[in-house]
Amino acid sequence: MSASGCVHDLKYAGALNIMQGEEVVKVVEAWRCRRCGATKVGLRGPGTMTSTEGLLELLEPGEARWVVVFWRGSGAIPPDVTAIAVKPGEEVRIETPHLGEDEFIVGSDYRLRRKIDGKEPEEVKSFPLDDVLTGWIDLSEWPPQIYTLRRHLG
Repeated sequence: MSASGCVHDLKYAGALNIMQGEEVVKVVEAWRCRRCGATKVGLRGPGTMTSTEGLLELLEPGEARWVVVFWRGSGAIPPDVTAIAVKPGEEVRIETPHLGEDEFIVGSDYRLRRKIDGKEPEEVKSFPLDDVLTGWIDLSEWPPQIYTLRRHLG
């Protein structure tokens, strides 16, 4: 039983395929509780061996939202992606090849903005997972191209 008192019954919500041209780089998968809406996310890439490898924490409803964060590659370092749980106004640190470790503030739209000036960085893009789930994102161009069955704003 969870802290909210719900005995979670997770249902598969979909996948977001992360591509580099025609190559699948990672897959972000999500499951939602049928009873309370809690969300579990998994990040899987080449070499994933087990069904539980890459699973991230379960987020209870209202705690935060999952955001997928992409950063541009640099030289021999390819672009990459991760998923983080955030709340508006929260400060997060992300390390990228271009910026090193940088601090960001989560906006009310769940997009990351640089803490230093409040602007969206060119080298890092972020999207609420719910906006891009059941689609794919191509990292071979920058900014990444988003293809999804859901309406995407921005």
